[in-house]
Amino acid sequence: MKYFSLLFKNKATISGVSIILIACFLFLPSAIISESQLTKIQGKIAYSSAYVEDIVNKKGITETKSKRSSLEFKLTGSPQIFYLRENLGSINTYNSDIPHYNLNEALKNTKTATVWFRKSFLSEGKPEIFRLDLDGKTEIHLQDVRLKSQNLLIFMSIIGLILLALGLAINPSKNINR
Repeated sequence: MKYFSLLFKNKATISGVSIILIACFLFLPSAIISESQLTKIQGKIAYSSAYVEDIVNKKGITETKSKRSSLEFKLTGSPQIFYLRENLGSINTYNSDIPHYNLNEALKNTKTATVWFRKSFLSEGKPEIFRLDLDGKTEIHLQDVRLKSQNLLIFMSIIGLILLALGLAINPSKNINR
């Protein structure tokens, strides 16, 4: 029994530290970014498309279905295609209820668009959009993107801290019976 408590202690501690490190690696850069670190590209919309994808996740014998709204667009003079994605869950929605369809219509009717992104993400192929201005009106705000990353960072850090505290709180005896 003492062996299993030591095993759980080690796994909980390692899992807690791992979750905290992963959260910091994935979400901290987006959570603390400032506008001065962003690059902007301005131009006319060359291409814009919004669509809803059905996503099926299979884990063993269980299967979950959900929907994801996607918007992709390209600016004239730029080789980069920009993507926006949002998980809709398992709800049935109409086109007018999906934010990307409304944004797609705004993209098609705009004269100039300005996209703000982190330049280092260009090499990844799908840079994260931190701000989007259409004809001088901001459609996607930097604060909203940062808030989403901050919420995910806090949530994952709390889970990691709970596991770390559980791992540190367990005190198996030094004598382990095998």
